[in-house]
Amino acid sequence: MKAIKNWKILLIGLAGFSVGIILFMPWNALNDYIMAKGLERAAENGIYASVRSCETEGLLDKQFIYRGIIADFPVFRFAASDVTIAPHILKTIASSPSATVEIGRGYILPITRQKLEWTSGTAKISVSGTTISATEISFTGKFSARGFMDFSTETGKISRAKMVLKVPVEMDRALQMVQAGGLLPLSQTAPGEWKVER
Repeated sequence: MKAIKNWKILLIGLAGFSVGIILFMPWNALNDYIMAKGLERAAENGIYASVRSCETEGLLDKQFIYRGIIADFPVFRFAASDVTIAPHILKTIASSPSATVEIGRGYILPITRQKLEWTSGTAKISVSGTTISATEISFTGKFSARGFMDFSTETGKISRAKMVLKVPVEMDRALQMVQAGGLLPLSQTAPGEWKVER
């Protein structure tokens, strides 16, 4: 009985410690630091990005919100009005890092200068070993997408994927160029409809 009582005290102490960290950690400073390091790392890899502002919301369920994002990749530009990352803090502590990501209105502008525009997007992101998984991907708007993708941090490539994409028909030519370049495992199923599968 004494051992059970000691375990209860230990568990209550750990729970209190965890809640204390969540409540009193300087989340805004941490968010600024993560954003600055992320932009620095992106620049080292040839991706030049800017973020108009960042903030942290929520008491226990934290959300990191980034507004006015523009990222210039070698062959396209990504822009979004806002991106909200809601980490699953308890799951991350217990097992592996994971979060829900919500993306506001935005677009991808490839070198063909035809925008892939969406009104909103969501995904669940998790990290396990050398794999970053994006599941429950859902984008709506002129460009829509549903499915999942796994990325290997070792190769920097998609290791597994199953997605359905819908785009304006005039974007088919741009996606045919992406397909020919082998940048994505793309195949066309109908005019304006594509799948990513590996």
